[in-house]
Amino acid sequence: MRKFLQRTVVIGTTVAVTALGAGAAYAFVAASGTGSSSQSATSAANYRLDVTVSQPATLVPGTTQTVTVTVTNRGPAKVRISTATLSLGTLPSGVDQAAYDTIKLNQPAVLAQVLDKDETTTFTGSIQIQDSATVDQTSLLDKTFTLNANVS
Repeated sequence: MRKFLQRTVVIGTTVAVTALGAGAAYAFVAASGTGSSSQSATSAANYRLDVTVSQPATLVPGTTQTVTVTVTNRGPAKVRISTATLSLGTLPSGVDQAAYDTIKLNQPAVLAQVLDKDETTTFTGSIQIQDSATVDQTSLLDKTFTLNANVS
C-alpha cells in the first residue's frame, strides 16, 4: 500500500502541475494592458550661448577697425543662429551726443547656421569714428565705449 501511495502522489502532482501550466498559458494569451508616461522637454534656460566681442583698443577717427564676435554653444543640443547685431552701450559720462553719433557700426554678415554642442563660430563686423568737419569730437578722447553683441 505504501508503494501505491507514493505513485499516486507522484501522478497527482504531475497532473496538478500540468493543469496549472495550461491555465497560465491561457491567461498570458488572453491578457491585455495599457500604459503611459509623461516626458517634458528641457527648459529654455538650459540653452546658453557664450558671446564675446573683441574690439580694437584704440579708435582713431576715419579708420575702420575690425570687430570679432565669437559665439560658443554651451547648451545641451544643437542651436540655430541667424543674427548677430552690434550696438553701442550707453553714452559715456562727459561725451557729447553729437560726437557719439559719429561712431558707426558695420553689422556682421551672418548666414544662418547650426552650432553643435560646444561648437564655436565667429562673425566679423567693424567700428569707425567717422571723420567730421562739422562735429567737435574732442569729448570722445580718452573715453571707453562699450560694444554689445546680440546673437540669436
